[in-house]
Amino acid sequence: MQLPGNKRKKVTVKNKKAVKATTLILVIAVTIILKVLKLPALAATVIALVFGFASIGIMIFSSARSGKMIHCLKYCPVGTLVIS
Repeated sequence: MQLPGNKRKKVTVKNKKAVKATTLILVIAVTIILKVLKLPALAATVIALVFGFASIGIMIFSSARSGKMIHCLKYCPVGTLVIS
């Protein structure tokens, strides 16, 4: 919560394009690896849950504190495709 008169620090995202591209490539690579290894659906679900909980953590600890959508800028693979 921001108090009146307090200014938030400006958040700069360094190497934004490289970080976003890396995240997208990693998500695609993990998806392909899961398919090639023919892991059971339960294993894929657990991996997806870990990714989801990590993104919730990033939203709570980074995005909420900074007031910026850091999770979209740095972590979300869909954000890589949507945000230029």
